[in-house]
Amino acid sequence: MLGVKGSDVKQGIVWSVAVGLTLGAAHLGLWLRLGAHPFWAIKVGYMGLILCAVLFGICLWRPKYALIVSLAVVVLAFGAAYFGKMSFVASYAENALAGRLWFYGWIGVAGAVPACLALVASKFVPVK
Repeated sequence: MLGVKGSDVKQGIVWSVAVGLTLGAAHLGLWLRLGAHPFWAIKVGYMGLILCAVLFGICLWRPKYALIVSLAVVVLAFGAAYFGKMSFVASYAENALAGRLWFYGWIGVAGAVPACLALVASKFVPVK
């Protein structure tokens, strides 16, 4: 099959599912229900694809540390989004830095959560 290894095909399938999860979660309103701003809840999913691609590159480069890095990104991004939202709301929408923190935090969450799911799923998908 043109010199393509089974593990390459497996990773391609799993990461394609991660892209589908990222866009599906955005269009089904998951990020909105979890706390993203209604104006950019779908936009966050598309921007999260960039982060998901970076985590895919890390997975190819250093697969041993990819899950640790993506879990750390999820925790940090969700924390940034939560505290950014709380500060932005408490300032009656005048704290622009908190608004950016809220926005970029949700981009991180939208990119790293499907990447974590893809990394965990890639451990359970059999290679033939």
